[in-house]
Amino acid sequence: MSEMEIPAETIIRDKIDELRFSGDDAVAGEAARVLFEMAHFSHDDSEENKQNIASAGGVQALCKHLRSNSHEARYQTCSALGELAFRNEGNCQLVVDTPDALPALADMLACSDGNNQEDAALVINNCASFCEETAVKIVECPGMLESLKLLATGRHVGAKNVSIGALNCLSRSSFVAKELLEARVVEEALVPVLEEKGRGEKHEVRRARAIMAVVNLTGNLPSMLSVSDRKLALSAIVRVLEFALDGRKWVGVSFTPYSVLYPLSHLARDASNWEGLAECGIIPQLMRFLREWTPGPRADRSLLQALQILGSLAQSTQSVPSTGEGEGIGGSLQGEAVVDARVHTQLDRMRTGGGLGALQMVVAQRRGGSAEGK
Repeated sequence: MSEMEIPAETIIRDKIDELRFSGDDAVAGEAARVLFEMAHFSHDDSEENKQNIASAGGVQALCKHLRSNSHEARYQTCSALGELAFRNEGNCQLVVDTPDALPALADMLACSDGNNQEDAALVINNCASFCEETAVKIVECPGMLESLKLLATGRHVGAKNVSIGALNCLSRSSFVAKELLEARVVEEALVPVLEEKGRGEKHEVRRARAIMAVVNLTGNLPSMLSVSDRKLALSAIVRVLEFALDGRKWVGVSFTPYSVLYPLSHLARDASNWEGLAECGIIPQLMRFLREWTPGPRADRSLLQALQILGSLAQSTQSVPSTGEGEGIGGSLQGEAVVDARVHTQLDRMRTGGGLGALQMVVAQRRGGSAEGK
């Protein structure tokens, strides 16, 4: 029987046995590589394979090799764990719950090998991104937060980029916001990133992630930004939302709508940001999100955030006049006539005090059910 004809479950079981029982780093590294490929989102059976790997104890078997003496085995192990955690909440939880996994990753972050640091940071990034509850254990792990801060301002570009991404993911968790602020993550890791000079797409996406993390933790853009830099910051976040809605990566980085709507919902609470957000084209993006919305992880929370942002901007139509059809905040909202009429109805209700009840009604309507009991 050729390898192509071997059932996936058999391959998974065999590779996990190799991870568990082989004392050969090369064999373990190759086993991790195969599991990575089977879990990768490009694989036709990616989601099923992820579940089968987890059910067979593959996450725990992989974590044993985070302390391998082989650089290649550590690399393949981190790649497999990161892919298993990608868009899989259960696997994220398994990684952080496996004994010694987080301490081993923290030690890799603190080592002198930039590539190993980047590999470990990616596992942390994915766990924090796709399972908010993992943030507490990640932040509580000795040395973890301090290493991420140091890497965010370090010289290894790959480790720097992923560490900033990990801090951004952690910043969305209400469970650890206080700890991140007390650790001076904003002042010692994120603001220095914003002060760096640079150009190119990698610099822009790194800066956008740092800006979103600052907003998540403080509720607004950093005060040190000039007027022109504030406009650039708003534009960058709206651009990230477009990538998220398109399902496209920005320089290899994936974003979910929730990860962008979260900081945008903070920004929309400050009336001084409304005009800038509208000028950056946020309203068509939000309307598109409402049209395309489907149930899924954090989908309801994302929908509420989008409607809350639009509700804030809708309030401004009473005080910020449109200069013509399709111009200004009022014109932008009225120009999106293709959106369901019920969305406009609820926006009108929010203008006149409908508040959260109106938002919850829209969530229920978009889901096709009653607001009660949902």
